[in-house]
Amino acid sequence: MKAEKVREERDDDLNKLLQFFRECKENNEHFYWDVDADPKTRLLKNIFWSHASQRAEYRDFGDVITFDMTHKTNSKHMPLAMFVGANNNLKNVSFGKAMIGDETTGSFKWLFETFKNCMGGRQPYVILTDEDPAMRQAIGMVLDRTQHRNCRWHILRLWEYELDHLYVQHKNKNLKERLESLINYPLGPMQFEIERIRLVHECGIAENPAIKVLWDKRERWIVAYFKGMYCGRMTSTQRSESQNKVLKDGYVNESTSMHMFAKRMLDTLRHADHMDAGETHYAQAELVRACKAKFDEQLSRLYTRAVYQEYKKQYNNSTTFVTEPNPDPRVKNGWLVKHENGEGSFCWAQHEFKVVADKEAGEYSCECKQWEHIGLFCMHIIRAFTELQVRKIPEKYILKRYTHDAREEVMWDRHDGVRIGAQASKEQCRMSKLLPKLMRLGKVGSKSDRAYEETNRQLDKITPGIELFPISADDESSDPAPSSNGSAVTSGGADTNSPPSSALLHAGVLQIEPPVSRTKGRAWKTKEK
Repeated sequence: MKAEKVREERDDDLNKLLQFFRECKENNEHFYWDVDADPKTRLLKNIFWSHASQRAEYRDFGDVITFDMTHKTNSKHMPLAMFVGANNNLKNVSFGKAMIGDETTGSFKWLFETFKNCMGGRQPYVILTDEDPAMRQAIGMVLDRTQHRNCRWHILRLWEYELDHLYVQHKNKNLKERLESLINYPLGPMQFEIERIRLVHECGIAENPAIKVLWDKRERWIVAYFKGMYCGRMTSTQRSESQNKVLKDGYVNESTSMHMFAKRMLDTLRHADHMDAGETHYAQAELVRACKAKFDEQLSRLYTRAVYQEYKKQYNNSTTFVTEPNPDPRVKNGWLVKHENGEGSFCWAQHEFKVVADKEAGEYSCECKQWEHIGLFCMHIIRAFTELQVRKIPEKYILKRYTHDAREEVMWDRHDGVRIGAQASKEQCRMSKLLPKLMRLGKVGSKSDRAYEETNRQLDKITPGIELFPISADDESSDPAPSSNGSAVTSGGADTNSPPSSALLHAGVLQIEPPVSRTKGRAWKTKEK
């Protein structure tokens, strides 16, 4: 019986998948999907889809995304590609996913173009990926306004064996600690270059193949070269990796059929929404504040609970620093912030961080550039806040994406599980779509007396006319049916499918036979006995 059930589930897999997409579009017209098929061989190559809630989340948190591939997540062994970011509770949030047939420049180019069309042409500020050359080439062609960075973990992983040998050979010179410190802590490219040259000459590793390769591509992954670039607390594709692990451990495996795969992906969205709602609920409890300062009270009200906890860690670390005025007369309102027990042989371990804190003008900056990099205050600026007894932090230094009000009202329903027809009441469906618009009207209508009076006048004007509409079974049958052709619809409602794929799709002749996906990465070397 089990085998028969499996055969029944896999039978006509593609049509079941497309039918599921049509049902999703009937439930919410802002569900987006598209397919890429070869017009000659009629073979399905790539599939992309994004639910309405994901498209709404991208508007709020799509400034920085990670993109990664994971293999063997379905019965066809088509790699899963996911666009992942972080929300205001610092939790993973996905913006779209795709199953692709091969990892070539053409497939990646189609995928990134489709993703950009789905999101109304809006490009992320930063995208983090591995070193795949086809992926890098496609990103340069499509996401021309996006900063592309490589994942630090992926780069170091390829040379892990060689680096371990170096660590053992130069253990007396403490190479491992010095190299990791060099990668993580320099304040800028100039300081990094000085310390890099000193390190390779002292240890005699300038001609080592691993070191040469890592240094040649340093501008794509070393932190010092991105200090002034906002990256939203992401320096690797770890969020994509963790999202892939959740999928493989609890939802899908290499035997999952494609239509069941898409349904279980929707289950992950519902679970994520449930966990996010729980975080919002727990945030209603009283916070244990870091201190009684006025600026701390301001941050505790604006930041979400998760972000405020990150701030508290920085505040606790700031208490180990001391401040003194900057003796340089050219720097106005300058301070030197130094760890009172600074130790170590590296210049940044004993560094006096230069902070500019102008309380009257509301201007604050630190040479570590943590605020510019992740959007949260460093311990050095927080120490200056305490020293100057700052009462209110300017709003420009509090990013909206980290606050309770990070999510904006969108002109469509965020819910993916709204059912219509025989599965639920049409009245309930209409209500769920009208309520967000009415709530938005109530918010803007309460901003001022004039807005309130105009809102009241318009509502009083249209309500009597709407109440005259008949409520009957005949009226139910006159409702326009939602589109069921499964074509991808943008926020403006335009069909964006390419003509070849669309024609084959409506003809019902698509087949699944993707080529075997290649394995990424460099071959592992056998350790010497």
